[in-house]
Amino acid sequence: MSGTGLLLMVVAVLLMVFFWNYARCANKTLCLFLEPDMSVTQALLPHDEDFVYDHKNGNAYLIFEKRIRFVRFPSGWPIFLQQVVPIALYKRGDGEPLEWNELGKRTVSSKEVGAAMEPQWLKNIIKGASEVHAESRMGRLMPIMTLICVVVILIFLFYLLSKIGGMQSAINALKEAVKLGQ
Repeated sequence: MSGTGLLLMVVAVLLMVFFWNYARCANKTLCLFLEPDMSVTQALLPHDEDFVYDHKNGNAYLIFEKRIRFVRFPSGWPIFLQQVVPIALYKRGDGEPLEWNELGKRTVSSKEVGAAMEPQWLKNIIKGASEVHAESRMGRLMPIMTLICVVVILIFLFYLLSKIGGMQSAINALKEAVKLGQ
């Protein structure tokens, strides 16, 4: 197959996918449903001016213009193949769409979280804590005392191991003497 034929076939497939997606999304709304088990499901459902219809479950949902957003669908596809469709947020079983902007009261802004993630922020907290609580003399001596204790314990262990090794060689010598004496 020639390069031109292959190029024409690729273009034809992309055009078919584009028009298939266009026909699939025509006169439909992407609905996000908040499920009782804390998951979110999405469905592309037909609509008219006032309602979105879920023929599979026999439900209908109201449309409020102020609660509609727009999104490219399907997500993850290249932009030139996606279609812009209206999107609404519903709680499963409720006929009214949820308000996107007032789902709950905000407690922390994204700027505050971003500032908290900054490495300098943690250093400043540690610096401030050390300024408030001046280090005592005992606090400064504690690492030195710990190091001295570790060195003393290591010397003691070395001494014990050398004694055990000496006793082992003495036991081996006694075994040899007993064997020779027999």
